[in-house]
Order: sequence, then C-alpha cells, then structure tokens
Amino acid sequence: MERQIKKIILKGTSGYCDFKDQFQEKVEITEESITYEGIFPGKEEKKEERWEGETLPQEFEKIANLFVEGWEKEVALFVTDVGTIEIILVHSDGKEEKKEISMVGHFFQKALEEVRKWIPEGEEVPVLLSVVE
Repeated sequence: MERQIKKIILKGTSGYCDFKDQFQEKVEITEESITYEGIFPGKEEKKEERWEGETLPQEFEKIANLFVEGWEKEVALFVTDVGTIEIILVHSDGKEEKKEISMVGHFFQKALEEVRKWIPEGEEVPVLLSVVE
C-alpha cells in the first residue's frame, strides 16, 4: 500500500536580521483547509496574525506531488544568515518526512506558487511563501 501525503506543514523563520523584521510563520495544508499563524515580535502593532481558508482535494494532490518532486531535487545549502523553511510531509500512516531549506528553495518554487493561490482574499502573503517573488 502506497503512503499518501495527508498534510503539508511549512515553518519559516527570519534568520539574522533587525529585531523589527523578525518573524516565525507556519502554514498547514490539508485536502480541506489551509491555516496560517505568524508571530512578529518586533512589530508595534499586530504582533500575531492568523487566518484560514479552504482547499480542494485534487489541488492538494497536485501540490503534494510538486513538493515530492522538489524533495528529490533540492540540494542542501550551507547558509548562516538567511531564514529557513522547514517542510514537513505527513503521510497517511502518520509518519513524517522533514527537510529544511534556505529561503531560496528554488526546487520548491512551483509548489510554493500553487500554495499562494489558496491564500484567502484580502490576506497578506506570508513571508515564507514570498521566496518565489
């Protein structure tokens, strides 16, 4: 029996930067929903942000496949001053695969572009999904 991806978790951090620009973000994606949590300790207002939206099973499968493709190609870079994205693929049997990439994760660009399409209207693009700009 082939394991299927049931959840994709993306966690991003700012890396070395000025306190006012620091952040920690998390995006969780399932066949039914996308949720976001962001913490911005250096902001004077709105230090935390949260939102959620809906997804579609067929689109989730497409994105899961894009993450798997990137997983097989991504080369681990040694970087010390840029933020990272931790990608966690949760399978149907509950097992997790984890990979940490630099914010310039080119092999995951298509997957991240697709995830951006699910951001609810009126919400800002999370920094961890902005690496494709």
